Amino acid sequence: MALSGSISTNKYTTQNHGNIGLILSWTGTQSITNNTTTINWTLKSYGTMSSGYSVQAGPVTVKIGGKTVLSVTSRFSMYGGGAYKKTGSLTVNHNEDGSKSVAMSVRAALYSASVNCTASKTFTLNNIDRYALLMDAPDFDDENDPTITYTNPLGTPTVTDLKVRIEWNSGADYTSWFTLNDDGGTYTFDLSAYKTQMLQACSNSPLLKVVYNLQSTMNGVTYNDEKGAVMTVVPDAPTAGTISFEDSNPTSSGITGDNSIIVQSQSTLHIETTAATPKKEATIGAVLAQFNGEIYDITDDLYINIVKPNYSGTFELEITYTDTRGNYSVATQNITITAWVPPSAQITLERVNGFETNTELTVDGTISTVTGSSMSITEKHSDDGGQTWSAPSSVPDNTLVTLSLNNQKEWTVVVSVWDNFTVLTPTEYTLTVSKGIPLMFIDIDMNSIGIDCFPDDNNQLKIDGHVLADGVKFPPVKNSAEHKVGYWIDGTTPIYERTVELGSTVTAAAGNTSAAGAWTVLQTGWTEAIVPVAFWAWSAGSNPTLWSHLSIQWERANTRLRVLNVRSQAADIDGFTIRYIKL
Repeated sequence: MALSGSISTNKYTTQNHGNIGLILSWTGTQSITNNTTTINWTLKSYGTMSSGYSVQAGPVTVKIGGKTVLSVTSRFSMYGGGAYKKTGSLTVNHNEDGSKSVAMSVRAALYSASVNCTASKTFTLNNIDRYALLMDAPDFDDENDPTITYTNPLGTPTVTDLKVRIEWNSGADYTSWFTLNDDGGTYTFDLSAYKTQMLQACSNSPLLKVVYNLQSTMNGVTYNDEKGAVMTVVPDAPTAGTISFEDSNPTSSGITGDNSIIVQSQSTLHIETTAATPKKEATIGAVLAQFNGEIYDITDDLYINIVKPNYSGTFELEITYTDTRGNYSVATQNITITAWVPPSAQITLERVNGFETNTELTVDGTISTVTGSSMSITEKHSDDGGQTWSAPSSVPDNTLVTLSLNNQKEWTVVVSVWDNFTVLTPTEYTLTVSKGIPLMFIDIDMNSIGIDCFPDDNNQLKIDGHVLADGVKFPPVKNSAEHKVGYWIDGTTPIYERTVELGSTVTAAAGNTSAAGAWTVLQTGWTEAIVPVAFWAWSAGSNPTLWSHLSIQWERANTRLRVLNVRSQAADIDGFTIRYIKL
């Protein structure tokens, strides 16, 4: 056995300059830890040929342990006297028992183009003392203890005090040392005292990386051999929590008298769960509730409030509890939401015979069939557009009620329907009762007739709201006060009349035409904008007379009334009566 040596090729002899060959020398350094020897080699020229002379050489090949460490294929000048030199190194692995033999060879062509100088030899390297090694350390799961295979090539007494442990968290956590049989073999761990710590170290993962550390002592020196493995945590779902629910709205639960009854659009559905119990040192990472297609995260508070759910029926509540390793369990609970809709009603409201003061009201109300709920109906009415109202009065369901609503007025009637849930916000219906309108109405007080409407003035004929005749008297009487005497042909524009005494006679010249200056001024300062409709002139002591030859005009610019006389005789005017429409 050796850690150094050399081999020399045969020599080539020149005619004039002596001989030349190659020598391969080597030394070795060994690693007990790696069970290797590193060979450092040198190839040099040797012989009697001076270093100042050369021969053509090539190819040159050096092999160590079956590996080519030098290969020169082209021809080159090789000088003698050790001037040619090549170096290198090669690490070789020893056998499991520490033994190793290495074959070395040199082949060269010196002067000749073909190989003519060779050398080879097999060296037995020094045996490397071997400490114990881990041969196999397979992955395992948390429900089974791991088994390792190890070897102690040299055995005792060379290698002593074999022991092994498992590390995790980069060596921050580890088991105690377990003593091994010095002769090698297999060993199964008892991890019962460490399983909790190992599970805690991977509470957020189903995998835990571990390192086996095999320690042995050889010749007073401690050696360590390591192998890695993975512990898999066998899935174990957490124990689900329990579910409870109630109506937490005191108003709705107070009506039903049972907080387990959930009422659509009224209740506050309070859902609560107890905490789930995780397994194998995991923690609960998420708690999600799913109800009617919606997902709610209740991880922190373990409850949710669904305020006034606007749907009804029986729905499955599903709560999923997921631990930090991804294992989960599910709890379910059926929850019924009782249907509720706002109160409603079908209402009939009409005057007796279509026009009488007595007005008949029937309200057919409907409410949801919810435990504890009852219906109330009231009505109130107003004849001034809602500025003032009658006091609300109770109306029985689906029963004829007679209201007294003056048929000379239009009325607004509000019917309110509610159940116990809508005390503050009942369902309201607003209806209108028109004035009492018979097919034909004869008003003996005003000597007037209304057809499909009521007359609103003396001596009037009115049909469907339009005045066709208004009892305009002819001829007029002297009355200096402005007063209404009828309507224009549209039935809605009033016609007014008044009499004006001039105080002195105004003579309208005879035979005037519409030429400039032909008009005679009757009165100035008439500021009211009018359109004259009829005109009567009169002399002192006489009744007003309709003179067809007189025309009257109101001038906006001069605020005056003036008259045009087209008769052949002059007209003396002491006063006049005029009918007009106001602009």
